[in-house]
Amino acid sequence: MSGFAEYATLSRRSLVKIDPDLPFAEAALFGCAVITGVGAVVKTAALPPGTSIAVVGLGGVGLSALLAGLMLESTHMIAIDLNEGSYLGSCVPSRDIPRCVDWYRSGRLPVDRLLSERLALTDLNTAFDRLASGESIRQVVEIP
Repeated sequence: MSGFAEYATLSRRSLVKIDPDLPFAEAALFGCAVITGVGAVVKTAALPPGTSIAVVGLGGVGLSALLAGLMLESTHMIAIDLNEGSYLGSCVPSRDIPRCVDWYRSGRLPVDRLLSERLALTDLNTAFDRLASGESIRQVVEIP
């Protein structure tokens, strides 16, 4: 979850327990884009290892789909980005986030490569400007 509230009310289905030794900046990467992109390749398309894939749109979701292709040792990967675009995967956070974290920790799903930068809360406007310009794809705003 991302947000700036001191307290939040959430559905139990929206909560996923993670290992306490996983740094928060890395854990934050497993939100929407990673499980959607990986889910599109692994669950929705159910591609077997060694399959060729093409991904249209290289935002957070598309790049995550490409990482899933790397994890599955795809024989050929075609990445197309003429503009913004995405594919939605069928994910269940309570099932898929722990699996993606396990794949990351085993070195099979290098989602840390998606992290463009870490910024202080005081640089929040800069963060939005960089997202809007396409300069940055995935950011972590660190709150002291």
